Amino acid sequence: MRTHLPRTFLIICMLGALLFAAGCSIEQAVPNQMANDVGAADPHYGCVEGNTLDSAIAGFARDEKAEESREARKVACGVLDASGDEMLVVVFSLEGFNGGNLWRQYLAVFRVEATNSLTLATKRMIGGKNYQTVESMRIDSNTILLDTMENIPTDASCCPSRPGTMQFAFVNGRLVSDQLNDPAQPSAHSEEPMVQNWSGRVGEFDYRWDGNDFEVSSGKGKTLRLFSTDAKSRVQVEQTTNDAKGCSFSSYYRPLAVAGSLVSFDIEFSTLCGGAIDNSWGYSTIKIIKGQEGELVFDGVSLSDIFPDTELLQAFSREPKISHSISKLISVRKIGGAPGTFTELKRLMAKFPNDFLGGRYYLADSIDSFALRSVDGEQLTLWISLLPTAPPEAALRDHLELTLPLPPKYRDALLAASSRKAGFVMQDADSVVGDAFAEFEFTSRTTKTQ
Repeated sequence: MRTHLPRTFLIICMLGALLFAAGCSIEQAVPNQMANDVGAADPHYGCVEGNTLDSAIAGFARDEKAEESREARKVACGVLDASGDEMLVVVFSLEGFNGGNLWRQYLAVFRVEATNSLTLATKRMIGGKNYQTVESMRIDSNTILLDTMENIPTDASCCPSRPGTMQFAFVNGRLVSDQLNDPAQPSAHSEEPMVQNWSGRVGEFDYRWDGNDFEVSSGKGKTLRLFSTDAKSRVQVEQTTNDAKGCSFSSYYRPLAVAGSLVSFDIEFSTLCGGAIDNSWGYSTIKIIKGQEGELVFDGVSLSDIFPDTELLQAFSREPKISHSISKLISVRKIGGAPGTFTELKRLMAKFPNDFLGGRYYLADSIDSFALRSVDGEQLTLWISLLPTAPPEAALRDHLELTLPLPPKYRDALLAASSRKAGFVMQDADSVVGDAFAEFEFTSRTTKTQ
């Protein structure tokens, strides 16, 4: 069976092979359990007529001022959740946005109605030009499995060369990525991600998680919807700093810890703009604050807000990956000795990014992408997210683990969270709030704001 790429992709791929001497493998052997690749005929997919799906995708294409590359469509019918209802899953490609040569791939899930009509449950971008293409799709044990080819920096834009995989579960009407490389997540997708509803009074705030958003209230009618507010603010930043017309933004949030006014969460943020997909992830810890009018706001928390620099320098210097990198820099005479302050250590990390962490990962500039992992006696363990240096590896996850003395200002709140008397810490997040993510999607119809 032949897998199909968008028409513009195939043409450019052949040209790219000549210019870059890069092979573009199009012929693939696809096992029987894979999704159907769609040819010129109008098929019956097993759970819906082909022309019904044609109409649904044509609507998406009109909205985006694009057209579908029908040969690249992949379709499967199967059960995705505990309801037992058969659903239609499709990977489809749109190209020619506003007359250009951009193409994008989407994954969509439809509910099949008794009248042979389709109701869109959810969709998200999963590939595109200069990023990756989906080669095959199948449904196995309620999980959507995708085989991909990813672009690496040396690839021509037409011709991704690195094989990859993606996995998605359908949870509460949303597609949730299975984080196989996150040590905080299950190592295998044996069960669907689950939302564990949670609410509690922690310090002076009431917190509530229902899988759709994370709400904070002060008991005076003031409520902050933390995750949706943060997602909107990220989109506003993109619109302020970039030409965001026609860009799409997807954000995925999961609460990890609540200790007094401190909240840690996991955030994945994806931007599809101008033909390229930019994916990022990280841990974040924020502080809930009461505004002048009693409204609730939040602000990012830095490591230096909580710990003195001397403790931070000692903790980082003890971390094996960091200590090895420092020793290596000294041995090759790039630096004269170990840094004497935390500020100097941050400067070295910024100056020699390829010498730290094997050159495969890097720390965010602020080094403040962290979560409250656990408490042991008078010691607090933090996980600091590491970001992959290569865009095709954006889904990979790793972290630094630091252990520091409990900060006096937050000691009582952290101890209460660790014992789950008031709040919780990251090591208990699965049992307290579940392992599912809240999802937010935005499409920008405006250009850069001044």
